[in-house]
Amino acid sequence: MVDFEICPDCDVAIGELHKQGCDVSRCKLHGRQLISCYMPGECSPTTFTGYFHGTEEAIERGWFSYLEPGKGWIPCDESHPDASPSLNRVMIELTWNPETEKFE
Repeated sequence: MVDFEICPDCDVAIGELHKQGCDVSRCKLHGRQLISCYMPGECSPTTFTGYFHGTEEAIERGWFSYLEPGKGWIPCDESHPDASPSLNRVMIELTWNPETEKFE
């Protein structure tokens, strides 16, 4: 089950490339948010999968966390009532693969 049938920012369907200026799209080359890309003209948008980038990777690895006010993100398992995929961990521990458009 996907989070979104259409991109919540640029309205493309699953399997389509995000539109330029989309806040959800990652840069295909380096995996960072495309709208803050530091290599203009060399980067291109990613394909919309129905998830925010990193969500699938965190779920596949069982990486979850919850926000504890005043303490930040606390690791937990998916059974915690406030668990969400740990996107920060994905960004820290994995490397972006431009061919698969995923963190590996």
